[in-house]
Amino acid sequence: PADAVASGAKVTIERRRDGARTVRLDAPEEPLAWAVGRDAGGVFERLWHAERAPGTRPTAAERVATLPPGVVGPLVARVWSDEGVVSSVEVKA
Repeated sequence: PADAVASGAKVTIERRRDGARTVRLDAPEEPLAWAVGRDAGGVFERLWHAERAPGTRPTAAERVATLPPGVVGPLVARVWSDEGVVSSVEVKA
């Protein structure tokens, strides 16, 4: 597995035998939301995302993204916090 860290966000990336990639959010522990996608000239193109469900009993955001085989190019994991901070980390694997 490969690790990537930036601006408080940390992800672990694994390439599976079938060519799919698994991206696991290691930090922060309780993001408001996070996504994996492409940064196309400053525009974030989301391929996968998860967000915390609010309410009396909040549901945590899913922490593992599986990207199918065939997704190519440089990818970025973007994480949103409750404080309004957005962190981005390049996903390489």
